[in-house]
Amino acid sequence: AFASSLVAAVEEGQQRLQQGRLEQEEAQLELTRARTDLGLNEATVEKFLRLVEEYEQQQRELARRAILQPDEADKIQQVHRFAQRLEEAQEVRRELASESAEAKRTEAQADVERQAVLQRLARATEELRDAERHVELLRDVRSKELNLLGEFEHERRELLQAHAKVLVEHDRMKSELASWDLGGHRIQGQSGDYLCHRATLFLRLALFWTEGLFAQLLLRRHALVSRFVGKDSNVAELAIYDLSTAPVPVQGVAADLSHFERKCKVTSYARDLQSGATPSDVLKEALTGCHLVMVPAGVPRKPGMDRADLLKVNIGIAQEIVEACGKFCPDAIVGLIVNPVNSVVPAMAELYRRKGLDSKKIIGVTTLDVVRANKFVHEVTGAAVDQINIPVIGGHAGSTILPLFSQDAAGKTVPADKLEALDKRVQDAGTEVVTAKAGKGSATLSMAYAGARFASAVLSGLAGERRTECAYLESSVTELPFFSQRVTFGPKGVEEVHPIGPLSAHETKRLEAVKKQLKGEIEDGINALPPASKL
Repeated sequence: AFASSLVAAVEEGQQRLQQGRLEQEEAQLELTRARTDLGLNEATVEKFLRLVEEYEQQQRELARRAILQPDEADKIQQVHRFAQRLEEAQEVRRELASESAEAKRTEAQADVERQAVLQRLARATEELRDAERHVELLRDVRSKELNLLGEFEHERRELLQAHAKVLVEHDRMKSELASWDLGGHRIQGQSGDYLCHRATLFLRLALFWTEGLFAQLLLRRHALVSRFVGKDSNVAELAIYDLSTAPVPVQGVAADLSHFERKCKVTSYARDLQSGATPSDVLKEALTGCHLVMVPAGVPRKPGMDRADLLKVNIGIAQEIVEACGKFCPDAIVGLIVNPVNSVVPAMAELYRRKGLDSKKIIGVTTLDVVRANKFVHEVTGAAVDQINIPVIGGHAGSTILPLFSQDAAGKTVPADKLEALDKRVQDAGTEVVTAKAGKGSATLSMAYAGARFASAVLSGLAGERRTECAYLESSVTELPFFSQRVTFGPKGVEEVHPIGPLSAHETKRLEAVKKQLKGEIEDGINALPPASKL
């Protein structure tokens, strides 16, 4: 019975060994899969551990039984061999587990490194984008700088060319003036004989310098003062005023003009803006005893500046000069060439009125409109230009300018189909010049010519030779308080304001539109003047 049970136990052990071999093969297959997949199924490992423990118990049991049954030694040896192979399988399993754990650690470390590389790559990409943006910004800045340098170079060349033209024109005018016989003459005055009159010209050139108009304004200044010094024998002394920031120092201009072969004395006065001085602080000597003050001043309209802003700035500029005139030469004629003339003149006349002075001493220079109308009629009709004298009434801007062609012999011959276009050209003549100069200047030279013509008429009148010119001043010829019409100048200044006279149908219709437009501009000027308490 014992032997039978032992045989049964051995057979059972063989069956278990056979089963163990199958399970070992399965374990090897699982381990191979684990090596390939770099992972280990923890549940399978636990199963192998249990099997090993069972096999070890079976080995011990078989060894114990083998001692009692020597004839079963072979079977027991087979059990030992199975146990050895099982131990080898376990060793392989442990190696695989170790390799799997190492592989997992390596994979985890590789993943960390990969994340670090990705982060560095992201930072490098962002830095590259920043660098590209910076390079693009530098390119834009460089492009703008190159464009600006190009503009500066272009403007520099234009200024050099204009300067060369100024020198040529100056030499030509000096030669021409030197050939004229314009000696002074004595005239009878209330207090006895005296030589001519004293005139003062105010220049505010520095206010235009930043607009790139220096060359043309310099021509305008030289043309105007040259005519005062050289051509008009009624000028005994010319006082020139400018700001100390002017590109050409005013004392240099005075020195240049003083070399003319004429008896006229030329003096200069400059105001330093940084000192805080006003024109009244520096112009007592220049203005005392003056008979005529010409004021070509003001700033041009800049981008973004509306008409109200321009009016406020230029009224402030004109007010400083006019207040000084009212203080030191209240009886002098003040000729204003300050835009917008339609508004600035009423404001300055109101300033004189508040100070108890003669408001008709404030006169807007509109002679340029007459000069243009005369020249344009000559071009259309072919009549001698020195025989044409077209009155221009209304105001001194755009549609307020009304040339009366019907009141001149040559003007009456203008064909009817050209009349309206000619009227429009006189109104827009200033724009015509600006367009021709490509926006880089305005009517400066023709304005200098017209200003000198106006000044000559005033000085001739003061000297006893009555002269008539169109001018914009306080008037009662219409229902408007200010109007441009023919004015006769005499020893007392404005001696007669002439009526408008007969008009054509076209001119009558235009006059109504002129008055409507001019009324608002007059009111704008007076309203822009500070209250009396602040003057």
